[in-house]
Amino acid sequence: ASMWIEPTRALVAVDVNTGGDTSPAAGHKANLAAARELPRQLRLRGLGGQVVLDLAPMPKKDRRGFESTLRAAFRADQVETALVGWTPLGHYELQRKRDRIALATLLEGAAG
Repeated sequence: ASMWIEPTRALVAVDVNTGGDTSPAAGHKANLAAARELPRQLRLRGLGGQVVLDLAPMPKKDRRGFESTLRAAFRADQVETALVGWTPLGHYELQRKRDRIALATLLEGAAG
């Protein structure tokens, strides 16, 4: 499984993929792993604002478990985050307070 985090001008896009695992539970497993790791990755990168998750395919019945895992992971994080919910296209949206300058911006400044 993999998770790609791509900041854009408008939002932070997060893409979760199962990789080579084609088992029926692969999507749910990948999404739960991403939910646990996402707060840490956003914190390390200094990212905030609107965050949209493009999750691996999983049955709708597994959404509640995903949301519980995501909520618990962000509860342990210090940065204010609002879990907004599911979009009509099946993405998950959240809003995270920007609490510092993004790592990429800092690195660009140091290089220039």
